Amino acid sequence: MIIACEEALEHAVQVLFDATKSRPKKGRKPLVMHSLRVAFKLMSQGYGLNVVLGGLLHDLLEKSLMSPEQVMRQFGLEVASTVQATTNDLRIRDPIARYADSVERCALVGEGALLARCADLIDNCERALALRLTPRIPKLREKIELLLQACHEEDLDSPLLDELKSLQSKLRRQS
Repeated sequence: MIIACEEALEHAVQVLFDATKSRPKKGRKPLVMHSLRVAFKLMSQGYGLNVVLGGLLHDLLEKSLMSPEQVMRQFGLEVASTVQATTNDLRIRDPIARYADSVERCALVGEGALLARCADLIDNCERALALRLTPRIPKLREKIELLLQACHEEDLDSPLLDELKSLQSKLRRQS
């Protein structure tokens, strides 16, 4: 997959880097590394290029001045729809309600958007566990519950769900 799609993937990485490098850093995690881990998670499970690109670019709209239309022109409707669905609506103040809104939009877009959301949450959980970010664990557990429920309702079957369930158990033991 990597060699067959390396030009498209490299282009997406360059777009991500260029679009976000001049923006003030929002959030605590390094954006490009997080995005690469999300993409590689999806790639390692054998998902198609559009799912991988959606995962790679999932934070692009939140962390840059790039518009949904620009994403669509460069990467197509499927990737743009995933990126829009995984983008948090910052007008929603409560972080769990904001996440629930995104999960609902991912479910409407379809499997690819839910898979990108799963890979994103897996990386966020693994990072919190590795860095011992204990205050984040309760919200991560709530997010896992929301996402697993939505995936169940959509009859999504993916090894990523097993990873989320495993992380859910680990997070329960951490608090």
